[in-house]
Amino acid sequence: MNPQLEVKRLTPAEIKTVGWALYGAHWMSELVRELKIHPVTMRRWLRGTVEPRRSLRTELKQLCNKRQGEIRNASLHLIPSYAQTLDTAKVEA
Repeated sequence: MNPQLEVKRLTPAEIKTVGWALYGAHWMSELVRELKIHPVTMRRWLRGTVEPRRSLRTELKQLCNKRQGEIRNASLHLIPSYAQTLDTAKVEA
């Protein structure tokens, strides 16, 4: 494999940083659920006894994009004119 094309695996610190940013204090259980892995696997990744799977960087990027969209949509409800439009649409439906 071409070394320039090889994706660098995530470090334990990077996994923890992304997990915390995504889910806060309960990041590990949420990330385990989202990634559909066993908690022991996550603990091994975090201890560095097992390297994370190669696809983890892409999977976490997808989760970040998903959460970013959820947060963006939720924040729209904080804009009074937009929230009123949503309320009106619900009543009409």
